[in-house]
Amino acid sequence: MAKLSLQTIYSGHYGRAAIHGRDEYIEKITAILRRVAGASRSTTVVVEGAPGSGKTRLLAKATELAENQGFTTFTGVYEQLGRPEKATEKAAALAHAGAQAPTGTDLIPVPEGTSAHANQAYAQLVDLLPHSPVLVPLDNFHRAGPAVMLTVRALMTKLRTQPVVWLLSFPPGNRGSLAALLGHEITEAEQLPELPPLAPAAIRSVATDLLGAIPSPPLLSILESVTIPGPLVELIRGLVDDRDVEINDGVADLTPRATGTAVTVPGQPEVELPAETPLPERFVTMVTAKLDALAAPTRQLLQVAAVLGRDFTPVDLAAMLGKSPAELLPLVHEVMHSGLITVDADDAFAFSSAPLRQAALDTVPKPIRVMLHRQAAQILMERPSGRLDAAIHLARGALPGDAEATRTLIEVSGELLAVDPARAADLATGGMRLCGPGTTEYLELAAIAAQALTRSGSLSAAIRFCRQSLENTDADTPQTQTLRRWLATALFLRGHAAAATATAKRLLESPSCVDPIREQVEVLRLTAESLSDERAAMGRADELLVGTEPLSQAVSTAARSVLALSRWRNGQVTEALDMTTGNTGDGAWFSNPTWLRVSLLTRARRLDEATHLLSRIGVGHEDTGCVITGVPAILSAAILLADGDLHEAAIVAGQGLTAAQTYDMPLYAPQAAAVLAMVALHQGDLVAAKRHCGQANDLLAREEARPWWAANLLVQGMVAAGTDDSSTVENVLSTVRADAGIRREVLLEDPAAAAWFVRVATEHHGTRTAESVVDTAEALSRANPGHDFLKYAAWHARALLDGDIGVLAEVARAHVDPLSRAHAGEDLGTALCDEDRDTAVEQLDRAMDAYSEIDATWHAARVTRRLRALGVRRRNWKHTKRPVTGWDSLTETERKVATLVAKGLTNRQAAGHLFVSPHTVGYHLRQIFRKLEIGSRIELINLKN
Repeated sequence: MAKLSLQTIYSGHYGRAAIHGRDEYIEKITAILRRVAGASRSTTVVVEGAPGSGKTRLLAKATELAENQGFTTFTGVYEQLGRPEKATEKAAALAHAGAQAPTGTDLIPVPEGTSAHANQAYAQLVDLLPHSPVLVPLDNFHRAGPAVMLTVRALMTKLRTQPVVWLLSFPPGNRGSLAALLGHEITEAEQLPELPPLAPAAIRSVATDLLGAIPSPPLLSILESVTIPGPLVELIRGLVDDRDVEINDGVADLTPRATGTAVTVPGQPEVELPAETPLPERFVTMVTAKLDALAAPTRQLLQVAAVLGRDFTPVDLAAMLGKSPAELLPLVHEVMHSGLITVDADDAFAFSSAPLRQAALDTVPKPIRVMLHRQAAQILMERPSGRLDAAIHLARGALPGDAEATRTLIEVSGELLAVDPARAADLATGGMRLCGPGTTEYLELAAIAAQALTRSGSLSAAIRFCRQSLENTDADTPQTQTLRRWLATALFLRGHAAAATATAKRLLESPSCVDPIREQVEVLRLTAESLSDERAAMGRADELLVGTEPLSQAVSTAARSVLALSRWRNGQVTEALDMTTGNTGDGAWFSNPTWLRVSLLTRARRLDEATHLLSRIGVGHEDTGCVITGVPAILSAAILLADGDLHEAAIVAGQGLTAAQTYDMPLYAPQAAAVLAMVALHQGDLVAAKRHCGQANDLLAREEARPWWAANLLVQGMVAAGTDDSSTVENVLSTVRADAGIRREVLLEDPAAAAWFVRVATEHHGTRTAESVVDTAEALSRANPGHDFLKYAAWHARALLDGDIGVLAEVARAHVDPLSRAHAGEDLGTALCDEDRDTAVEQLDRAMDAYSEIDATWHAARVTRRLRALGVRRRNWKHTKRPVTGWDSLTETERKVATLVAKGLTNRQAAGHLFVSPHTVGYHLRQIFRKLEIGSRIELINLKN
């Protein structure tokens, strides 16, 4: 874990950092500078903005732009006449006397007491102008004082026919008073729009610059509450000072704090449920100060609004406060002017951010908050469309024994299970305190809460909750059976497959367990047992499929999936793929059968099929839970790695691993760690490769991690070979040599595996190991005709062992993925070194191009060393066949992005087509703009068309 260094944020003045969210202003100022530089007339430019809006930063940027265009920046006005903050009493008295700017022709006529300094400034300007145009920045000009303002007016008048840009900044509301002193120099100035609050994208960019890392969504939601640049920078600095921010793997996040919400239900111990991360004290202080600055009635309005929720209607607010629309108007006007609330697209009010609303809510004492929730529920229940909102308030404000409130919470929480499980858990646990333990309503709500906690990813809380709820009853009812079912599901998702299997078996043994619970538990038992006891799972699957009892589609699909995975491990590839062909329509949400087929197709390098199938997951199916959201990303990362898109594979694998860690759902996490390890290895980051290997080992520590064991063995061996860890390499080689089953499984993980084992075994004088690997690879190919990934893997391994150059050439041309083709090309060039140097150099050069094409820089560097050993000395190594600019310079992924964007798709829509994140599409789009030397989507569309 990398702690944030204060040096990152305090190294240099903020004014030297990049400016964000002000592109329109920079473009206009740039155009004005160009115009004045080629003319013989001065121009006055006015920038207005509230304190902290970035006026000073914009003037600093304008100075930089001017100097780049050959301007000289003159700051002598303030230096000669005094800074705005030091306006003299004499100047103030002069203004009180109504002084006017006199006229003259020799020196500048100015107010008494300033002539010497004014004429000195004039003389300096006159000396500069013959050599270059001049920019005169006057920041916070409203503070300059009348004497300075009158002097500036005289300078402007005297230098009107010279290439001078007068750039003035001041807050809104000062234009009239300045016009009284400066006259037409202000009224005829070029007025830029008032500096607006920063947009979310600009806030993200500012935070990224200052923190040196991308802000996480939770941190960004807090920062987006502060849209003025100055306070935003101060907030970021304060969060760093308070150690409320930490950086891991390039992402800045809020420092975790121990949090929890104890839910007390009569008759059982407190259940600790996950709670939102508390807001940083620095942010709370900032919001509290804004609230305290409001009038008392306005502050009350905000607090009541916070009880209503992030979004609220004027009608609800008026009803809660007992005020008419006319009485609300001045209060709403004040609070909107503060920036704390806005009007959304549905003409309702909304807090500017969720953290703002939470901070305001925290200022309401809890007893009063409960009463306000009860009041809100009573108001909303009277409306036909207010049932859901009323339930939210009932969960927090209803009194124990309220049967109507209990029934409402049961109904609404059940309806929310599929679409908002976190909210469903909140409502269900809130309802449990209204009824006595052991009652039907209590158990029904407990079952809903258990399901909702599991779906929302609070797995540890779900397990504790189910166990504690079941401790208080011996009943065997549909409600308690549902509780046990979700206990087993949470155990399975948490990675405790053996415990999940045992819980499911006990439930299936109960004679009162009937459909649909029996069907759901049977699916769970098959899935969990396949991870903890494959032989027993296969026996159960065979028993179900050959039995006379009719099976539901879900149970039949689960049984076929268990057998398909077993067939694959036994080397029956064709049969395994055939068994999963029809398994993608029905299945359990927590173990979608599509996942298995996508995984097998990826290993078989049928990547287009895998991508298409993966893109269909979730379409038309709402019965999902966010606990599994990381799985499609992890599967996608494996596809991207196989396709040679290393950069994207690392991004998507990182997203999947983060999701798995967030919900502590480790089922597919080892695959994500393996992808990250392989990407790091291919790109030469050996430290990261070892770190990700360590992650995979930690995730595989459980016995239930059997499905990923073979893949991890291969990754461990490859990384060990890359880091000269000969002991680990020897262990991997001996493991593969000793067990034919393990050898078969490992070779099925990656088409490049067989050749890698032959290569490494030969280097370690393990001819017997190399021969056993080749024999197994050829046996797999013979047993599964028609599968190119097995055929070329076997050919590659045999050609390496026998030194067959002709076969190596064919494999280098036709292998099933970019990396395997590049490896074969390198092997071909290496084999030719002793007998045909020129052809060897040509083949190695091609291999280096192929590695560079997919950014496999570690392999490219190895080929470079081979070429140098052959005496090839080039000043500039050719790293890619692509040119630097133009359409031909784009990578395959960049071409796909360019094509989609040129069709008019947004980043989010393009991301959906490519199954990547919108952030990644944005990254590729920036590369496309750079390579095509364009600056907008319109230019891209024009170029493409």
